[in-house]
Amino acid sequence: MKPGLYAGFVATVAHSEPAESAAQFCWRVLADVSRSFAVVIRQLPHPLNDAVMVSYLLCRIADSVEDSSLSLPEKQIQLRRLAAVLDDESAGGPFSIYSISETYRELLARPEAVFETYRGLEPGARVAIHACVAEMCEGMAEWTDRAIETIDDQNRYCYFVAGVVGKLLTELFYVYCQVSRRIADQLAMHAVEFGLALQKINILRDVRADMQEGRCYWPEELLRKHGTSRAELLDTGKTQAALSVIDDLMSDVIPYCARALRYIELLPVAKLKLRSFCAIPLFMATATARVCHGNADVVLADSPVKISRSEAKRIVVRSKLLRWCNPYLRHWFQGDVQALSKPQHTRE
Repeated sequence: MKPGLYAGFVATVAHSEPAESAAQFCWRVLADVSRSFAVVIRQLPHPLNDAVMVSYLLCRIADSVEDSSLSLPEKQIQLRRLAAVLDDESAGGPFSIYSISETYRELLARPEAVFETYRGLEPGARVAIHACVAEMCEGMAEWTDRAIETIDDQNRYCYFVAGVVGKLLTELFYVYCQVSRRIADQLAMHAVEFGLALQKINILRDVRADMQEGRCYWPEELLRKHGTSRAELLDTGKTQAALSVIDDLMSDVIPYCARALRYIELLPVAKLKLRSFCAIPLFMATATARVCHGNADVVLADSPVKISRSEAKRIVVRSKLLRWCNPYLRHWFQGDVQALSKPQHTRE
């Protein structure tokens, strides 16, 4: 590693040279940037868990660049540089990211540890991860100066930030001999929609926080349809309109969730760790959608709407106990979908 190459990544963070290895740093910081994902990733078989961990951290780095206060041209440069530097330490100059969430500051203070751990993975995993990061970063660069006007726009944006991750995970399952090529090809038919399902529910829930940071991923066409706009969406006088938009977003996301369930059903029954790794986030997402449905706090509350800690624990337990049983998973899923399929509000 050339000294100083990443010295400017986060100018406000100082740290002494850690005694821990690059991989140890990555596993530790993973729990800081996402406690829930850290838990499920650790349950994957080794060394697949290392590859998924590195992939997640690289996506977090890209996401932090996208959400930073850099100018649009500089964001595009930094995003494309991230993909280039994975396999070439000399690519480009230092990263300079400011006004990032405190949650990610330690990760972004030492990105070279993530790159080093990535370079220690087997070649097939590196090829798959590089392809994902490159496509994600190019897509993020494309959308830095574009607004989400239509559902198709939202789908396109979600493909780059989440759909490509579904493709990556499927390929990593194959690379690490968890599924055959035939099953991987079947999974690939649903992998993008799995990613979109999770991202669309995040977008629905996080609308207020996103808008307070100057972003909006709810399609403008749906806002107009219900008599509101981005400028008015958080106004208390437009709550009914916002709830009607939520109804439409629920109708849109249900088919993606169904494809995500089909993805899980196609996983070999014997691969219980893979099944729970996929089932936990899906049922967390559908549970989150349930508490958002018809809930004005999505646009009015200062913090995002969340499921309770006790319900989250129940989802983890149920996923682990009955992950092998497709009929049970379908029954569980159908109960969530029935709740999401009922319109909660009509326009005044």
